[in-house]
Amino acid sequence: MQIEPTGVITIDAIFKSYQQGEKNIVRNIPGAYTLAIADTRIKQVIIMRDKAGMKPGILWKKEERYGVASEDSAVRKRGASFVEDLIPGVIYYLNRY
Repeated sequence: MQIEPTGVITIDAIFKSYQQGEKNIVRNIPGAYTLAIADTRIKQVIIMRDKAGMKPGILWKKEERYGVASEDSAVRKRGASFVEDLIPGVIYYLNRY
């Protein structure tokens, strides 16, 4: 993964690494994050949470759809149910169809 001279990794670098099939992408992204990539090629949304678990992330469900958010209070207000906390360093694959 390409790191800028300032030590920053851009979203473009993360996406390029994903497109190239990098196996340890979560381990190679430093910092705190929960991010999602919508991959229309495989009709999935890929969710990644930093390996230290510094940024929150939850999996929720409403009817037959799943999603992710940073906190459960926001999704409960919209009628969704908390499913589980995203495990740090794990990649989740949500089917879009």
